[in-house]
Amino acid sequence: MRPYLEDLIARLADQTPTPSSSSSVSWLAHREAEALTDGTMVGELAASVPTERSKHRRRSCYFAIGKIGHNLRDAGAAAVLLSLLEGERDKYNLATLLECIGEIPKASECDLSTVYGLLQDKRWLVRHAAIRALNNSASPEAEQRLLHHLAETTDPDDQVYCHAVLNRIGTRRAIGPIELNLKSRKRDVKLSAQSALAAIRARHA
Repeated sequence: MRPYLEDLIARLADQTPTPSSSSSVSWLAHREAEALTDGTMVGELAASVPTERSKHRRRSCYFAIGKIGHNLRDAGAAAVLLSLLEGERDKYNLATLLECIGEIPKASECDLSTVYGLLQDKRWLVRHAAIRALNNSASPEAEQRLLHHLAETTDPDDQVYCHAVLNRIGTRRAIGPIELNLKSRKRDVKLSAQSALAAIRARHA
């Protein structure tokens, strides 16, 4: 990687304790990375991941790629992150990867099969992030997978996350399944269902 990226990744991954997190090296580096817009950095960051033993440095690479993809609205960055999913095992790194994927627009032909496989993950952190990874997707299958998961899950947090993503990408076919949760005893589930239905109906009026 170019010297700047080497330095940025080191700062992003810095674990030095500080009295205030907002003054830490890592916090400041994350704010810096959030503004990245150089698409040529994506390949360099991705190439360093397979041989990187530090989970903190790998997570930093994912974060930087995700922010570049988000800022440039570059589906190519999402494809790069998707290609890195199968090689990652750490649950916190998987969550970061998935959440970054969710921030980037993805065309209907984007292969999200690796994400679909994680919708049933036993680790709630990974499962919730997998749901959020389907945000900003134009794929009809992404909506179908979300609706299937919504129908099968009894986890109220899963339901809330499904509603939140369908709020953004849901079509008319999502209305019926979401309406079933309007009677939920869980306040957050009910309110998120109401919000999703309002957004979908407004979008497809």
